[in-house]
Amino acid sequence: LWSTLTSGETWTGNILNKKRDGSLFWEYAAISPIIDESGVIKKYVAVKQDVTDKKAQEEAMYLRANFDGLTGLPNRTLFDDRFDVAFKKAKRSSNILALMMLDIDHFKEVNDTLGHDAGDELLKMAADRMSKAVRETDTIGRIGGDEFSILLENFEGKQTVSKISQRILEAMAKPFLIKNKPCHVSASIGVVFTSGKLIEKDMIKKSADIALYEAKAAGRNCVVFFKEA
Repeated sequence: LWSTLTSGETWTGNILNKKRDGSLFWEYAAISPIIDESGVIKKYVAVKQDVTDKKAQEEAMYLRANFDGLTGLPNRTLFDDRFDVAFKKAKRSSNILALMMLDIDHFKEVNDTLGHDAGDELLKMAADRMSKAVRETDTIGRIGGDEFSILLENFEGKQTVSKISQRILEAMAKPFLIKNKPCHVSASIGVVFTSGKLIEKDMIKKSADIALYEAKAAGRNCVVFFKEA
């Protein structure tokens, strides 16, 4: 701001300002230097507009467009965007990514016996447990229903991914207290690494789905790593 003004130019932008009572508000400001005949800046003129409500509306629109309203996790759109960015970065650097597909086992039974509000509560609790089981740098997205995707980057060896998947399984296998009743579910996880012939995004997602299907076929409550063979 000051480098612009001292050069004699007008600065425009949003400022998080503070009122006399200490509360914060957003304002759009256009600040111009007033220069005298000798080229010296004598003072500044600022025209400002309170845009707090506008910023709040923009933030609400962004959240609705990119995050799941129930769990607060990235939705399919945002997850796909992050996966696309990570995939392009990995191709340039030849790094390996891991993509997990996860379904909550027996989730339909919870909805059928305890109601959809109980199912919603379970989804929120499950999302919280998953978030605590992964690293801060990992991305969890709710793709729809009881289906989640997890993107892992910058890991040291595939054993790291295996440990994370086991932490998720253990967290999901613990009873959930829903409507003061213990509720037992589990998770099926399919994992694929971006290596070998898996160089296209659609093929990576399809392979993770295949591994997830195999995890369910193997009795659920397990993780299956996709093998190209």
